[in-house]
Amino acid sequence: MTRYDDDNVSLLCNLPCHRRWEGEERSDYTEYMINRLGQKGFEELTERANTYKRRNDDETETNLKERLKLLEV
Repeated sequence: MTRYDDDNVSLLCNLPCHRRWEGEERSDYTEYMINRLGQKGFEELTERANTYKRRNDDETETNLKERLKLLEV
């Protein structure tokens, strides 16, 4: 699951960028991510996205709480 994967996080303007990249211009988003992560990093992210992993809400909650603690320092 890549929802909370650091490599998958991109801050975008409100809706226009999301709509543009999720629609007809998907290849632009792919190009952006390859430039950002490198070809190997993009392939690894794609593999993680396409590999089944059972959702674990407890693990996700623990990881997010740990990240929040880092921000509080």
